[in-house]
Amino acid sequence: MSDASSRDRARRAAQAARLAALAASLLLALLLAAQWLGLAQRQSGFYDTLIYTDALRATLREGQPLYGPAHHRLAADERPRLPLAEAADFDLFFYPPPALPLLAWMAWLDPLTVARLCALAQAALLAACALWACRQAWPAGSGHRGRAGLASASAVLLALAGAPAWHLVTAGNLNALPLAAAVGFLAWQRDRPALAGALLAAGIALKLYPAVLLLTAIAGGRHRAIAWTAGWLALLTMLALPWVPWAEQRWYGRELMPWLGAHFDAQLGGQSLHAVLDRLAHWGEAHALRGDLVRIAPAMAAVVSIASLSLLGACALAAWRGRRSPARLRLVACLLLALVPCLSPKGHVHAFVFAIPLLAPLWVSMLRHPAWWPLGGLAAIAWLVPVWTGAAWLAEAPAALRELWYARLLILTGVGVALGLRQALGGATKPAGCQRQPPPGRAGLPAAPLRGIDADGITGAGLRPPALPHRPPR
Repeated sequence: MSDASSRDRARRAAQAARLAALAASLLLALLLAAQWLGLAQRQSGFYDTLIYTDALRATLREGQPLYGPAHHRLAADERPRLPLAEAADFDLFFYPPPALPLLAWMAWLDPLTVARLCALAQAALLAACALWACRQAWPAGSGHRGRAGLASASAVLLALAGAPAWHLVTAGNLNALPLAAAVGFLAWQRDRPALAGALLAAGIALKLYPAVLLLTAIAGGRHRAIAWTAGWLALLTMLALPWVPWAEQRWYGRELMPWLGAHFDAQLGGQSLHAVLDRLAHWGEAHALRGDLVRIAPAMAAVVSIASLSLLGACALAAWRGRRSPARLRLVACLLLALVPCLSPKGHVHAFVFAIPLLAPLWVSMLRHPAWWPLGGLAAIAWLVPVWTGAAWLAEAPAALRELWYARLLILTGVGVALGLRQALGGATKPAGCQRQPPPGRAGLPAAPLRGIDADGITGAGLRPPALPHRPPR
């Protein structure tokens, strides 16, 4: 009788999880459709993409320098705070010189066509990255992939309907491209090192964020993929030489890049630790949707440096302890990608798409366990609501509530990083052939809990059957 009641409870829990995933999928699909309908009716937008297209057209078709007098004027500006009135000087092409060969095609198409193509391509890439992360949580042969399909679809929709993706598409930024390159590197660094190196080189050329994956590649001994990455980066640098001479490339690395790294945006869209600390320093003030460009103060630099060294040191320790476990290294890689927008001065809201490979499996886990549904609902609200929503009525709210609401993406990602570090710094993982088969559960399935981040990372490697002992022939 007890076995029958246990099976009934397990069946009801599974049905409740499916209903929750179905309801979440429908709500997210409706929200995503409404967002894309509003985007189709916009008469303006794609701001960053249009800036990049104009700069590339001027360089490749008119012969103007890629980094002109406005860039040199900004790099020489030593003021602690550049006012919003001079914001037109910020609307420039700031990507590194190796990005020029990758983005050159933009110069030969209509700017609005380029913006729409980039928006559609990035939406598809975000969906693929979220699906990859969920598939890593339930590998083939674990017996759970079919049951997790609906929840994985919900995670994909959450990635597409979230505030980072919406800001990414409407602002016209290109952060989904380096994110997809980083995920491709993680997927193919062992079997196809040349392709993985090309993808990581492209991601680093567009945005320096994917370079953190070199840490896990070194720990995992992926030396061929690292060598291919260096070779592809050198090739991209040489391809840019006809338009960006070597002296100009050196100036970018010595002058402009340090200047960009020494400033952050004082606005609600800034979700990095720098922007949150700046808002806390101006506790009683109402913050603008677009603010000044502020030079990082020494005290703030010290606080962020201590936090960065501590978190990166923990990730390095986890990578070293799990260097024999590809699953553990993938988890550390996802942690590093999620930490980048939190610790970078340019951690705008659309940069938090780099947290999708870490947060998508956690969302699936919350859908599958009813006890986590309230927390999952709060996480979904924090992830979905655009930054500017509530700015008017929050102006009269208590300062503590206002600052918590403004920093919600940083807080949500920080919770995910804490959970991931807790698992990544766990005990050493045995090789797959030395693991024990878990006993049957109540419904005839493995009794090990199904979690997006488990004891071996995000792959559920602990659910694999043990390898049979090898006996040499007599």
